[in-house]
Amino acid sequence: GRLPAGLEGPRAPSSEESRSTTGGMARWPGSLVRPLRSGLSIARGSIGGSSGGGGGDSGGGDSDSGSGDAPVALVLTHALGFSKECWAPVLEDLAPLLTRRVEWVALDFSGHGASTSSPPTGRWDEYHVAEAREVLQSELRAVAPASRTVGVGHSMGGAVLAALELRQPGSLARVAAIEPPIFPAAVGRLARLLTSAGLNPLANAAAQRRRAWPSAAAAREHFGSRMAAGWDSRSLDAFLGGALRDAPGGGVELCCDPATEARCLGLPLVASEVAAGYDGGAAVTLVTCSASRFSPLLLPGSGPAAYSLVAQTLRAGVVRLPGASHHLVVQEQPALVARLVADEVAAIV
Repeated sequence: GRLPAGLEGPRAPSSEESRSTTGGMARWPGSLVRPLRSGLSIARGSIGGSSGGGGGDSGGGDSDSGSGDAPVALVLTHALGFSKECWAPVLEDLAPLLTRRVEWVALDFSGHGASTSSPPTGRWDEYHVAEAREVLQSELRAVAPASRTVGVGHSMGGAVLAALELRQPGSLARVAAIEPPIFPAAVGRLARLLTSAGLNPLANAAAQRRRAWPSAAAAREHFGSRMAAGWDSRSLDAFLGGALRDAPGGGVELCCDPATEARCLGLPLVASEVAAGYDGGAAVTLVTCSASRFSPLLLPGSGPAAYSLVAQTLRAGVVRLPGASHHLVVQEQPALVARLVADEVAAIV
């Protein structure tokens, strides 16, 4: 459950300090986390370069002498059902790769993690795009201009950042969207039709997902032997610490209501709609895993082919992440994702 050294202030917490007292659930140090007026929860810190280990509001991004030394701002957005804590292992592996200071912020979308704002009941992309825009304006604009701001998002989080940049080009200098749920028109509209008929298998499965466990230890056993069996051990700690909360009647429960997850899965994004009105100029890259099944065909290796089609509609780049075979690459291979983030930061001149 370790977090990036120095992000929490003058002394990095021990592995025991970074865990809760029940079930070994890793949590962000409190000095990193705060709520926004809207009810969103964020974590914010500084790594690399001359950051000196300080977390929180460092501000004053123009104090460095030359553009090569000026800080880069980084916004990190999580997948459906996850939380900002999922980025802790990635940030830990990212720190030694950086040659310049990076001021980062990770947010919990509404209905996730520690955010208290109500989850979306309609178009989740529009709702969450507005939330990402709020965080950019309130947390990072004083640190670095849009021309020095990078966005990296996983799955739903990647779709949100891509949609933000396509709808308002220039919001971010670069966007790396890791396997976002943006599909060709025919497939996306078919999925919506199935949803309206109550026949969407992904949405129906999410609606039936177990939400509560009698203890944190029981939740750890449940996820550790199922979904998280192939994860980096730090990622399981991060998931348990951010995506679970104490249940009102005792035990723990998922922060993201399965009904919210089902609504989002039932409304996949259509590439032509995301790009509607877009006239070029956005620096968006779709990142796909080499043998991913995350595609309409659900076959190994079909993900890269599907994203090549989507990229044409979005006029985006597409990159196949070498050595990554699964949609949950952030959880399984955080070091590989850290290298991706480092390359995106290095591209800012």
